[in-house]
Amino acid sequence: MTSPSPAARGGLPAPGAARFLIALSLIAALLGLAAATAATAAAPAGSALRQEVNILAVHSGKCVEVASALDGEPVRQQRCSGGARALWYLRASAAGGGAVQIVNASTGKCLRIENSGAASGAPVQQGPCDNAPGASFVLTDAGGGDSAARIETLTTSPRKCVEVAESSLADNVPLRQWDCVQQAGASFVQRTEPVRETTVVNANSGKCLAIRGASGADQAHAVQLPCSGALDQRWHVTAAGGQTVGLVNVGTGKCLEIEHAGLANGAQAVQSACDGSRQQSWLTELQTDGTYKIVNINSLKYLGIVGESLADDVEADQWTNSFTRDQHWRMTL
Repeated sequence: MTSPSPAARGGLPAPGAARFLIALSLIAALLGLAAATAATAAAPAGSALRQEVNILAVHSGKCVEVASALDGEPVRQQRCSGGARALWYLRASAAGGGAVQIVNASTGKCLRIENSGAASGAPVQQGPCDNAPGASFVLTDAGGGDSAARIETLTTSPRKCVEVAESSLADNVPLRQWDCVQQAGASFVQRTEPVRETTVVNANSGKCLAIRGASGADQAHAVQLPCSGALDQRWHVTAAGGQTVGLVNVGTGKCLEIEHAGLANGAQAVQSACDGSRQQSWLTELQTDGTYKIVNINSLKYLGIVGESLADDVEADQWTNSFTRDQHWRMTL
């Protein structure tokens, strides 16, 4: 990047990461409120709980989602991609006793046990939000000290658990009902700041931020390439604490950072295993033309392209705000 001139910094978007147990407390409080106001209000049960979240399997870090709006569509774990069908909200169930329904925000249908079956192995699918036992669940502490919850079914007594089949780590694995035996695949957390997936396109060159050679290695350089839809050209925008975000490469699962936590102009952007460090935290400053400037929290310098180049495979670097077009990026946030 050339001809830098110092300048001031700006502000940004925000995070949040409450867990299911917090949601459970909210449910208890709101159920009490609903009971207290039932005589004077006709609002739908649980209507105040419409906070859309991703539901993640703790063991795999993958999102619970459905592939279509059809009744009977299997509920599966999948790499979190920011899709609308990976968003859910909780509402109070008519079953009472702290039970909830888990509603897909895109389809409006409920997570449920097929035919309210009592057997282990009964599939978890989406379907009508009715009063069947299979459409309501109780959230309980999964233990382990990580604020995770079990999703327990009302189809049998003692209750069974929703789990990722075989506690698999793979994409596209269905959820099922199974005995609660402290299995890894039966612990879930919610993320109140849902993952968003975007390309990061340099406004100067029109090229996409990618990882050189689509490498999965730590310290592989971030470069610009013609936008092709490749996974290494897509990024998850995640809450990183305070008012910052992380940029996680979809193809590699690694975080964008400045090499060796460098503070100098010209230090280059690389990927590394996500560790929550300051060099992996970024501010996104919305500009009047709809582009963003991306500021590294550790260095307070701006992401751009070396030498304002238009060529393929040129590295991304950081520089003091130079008011050049290569420090502008197009993202869908």
